[in-house]
Amino acid sequence: MAWVMAARAQAKRTASETKKAGLLWIPFVDMIVFPKAVIERFAAQIVDPNSGKIQWNDACRKIVQAMLNETVSVYGDLLDGILVRTGETYVFDTPYHAGNSPTSTCGQNTSCQQAVWVDFITELRQQMCVDRASRVFFRAWDSFGGWSGDPQYYLNVTNPVEPHDLLYFSVKHTAGDFFQFMAWNQQLAVGKHA
Repeated sequence: MAWVMAARAQAKRTASETKKAGLLWIPFVDMIVFPKAVIERFAAQIVDPNSGKIQWNDACRKIVQAMLNETVSVYGDLLDGILVRTGETYVFDTPYHAGNSPTSTCGQNTSCQQAVWVDFITELRQQMCVDRASRVFFRAWDSFGGWSGDPQYYLNVTNPVEPHDLLYFSVKHTAGDFFQFMAWNQQLAVGKHA
């Protein structure tokens, strides 16, 4: 608990400094990353027995809702939105947490991936943009699937999601990682979302 309180205090200091500078405070949140104690407590409901990874399902959705409720409750007016990052999940600076991409249990099944992304993004849109009038910047970099440059994959995921003035999608400018001589990402400027 001491680690959580220290991290929370640091985030509030950063948020206050950001707001004093006249900027919006939009922290980045790795999804789906939970405290290890939560994962252990709800393992039977959220951990896929075949892969050992957290799966996106109704039980996981409830944990995400609780997490967003707590985030909004703790940071209140300091919070202007969230930058949701999925795909490459790093927990090196969060020693009491673990997680993975929402689509980790889909493997190479593109239909499964896209269905999970649509449901996951729709949930975030509802929880933050609709219910709380708060911004969501969605950035996905999934090791499986076409977030890294396939415009049809991007459209298959984003078209079923209703646009909202506070929902934004962020993709890399390259169709792959940030290496020299990579082609421009064909997902740029396609679709109906900001």
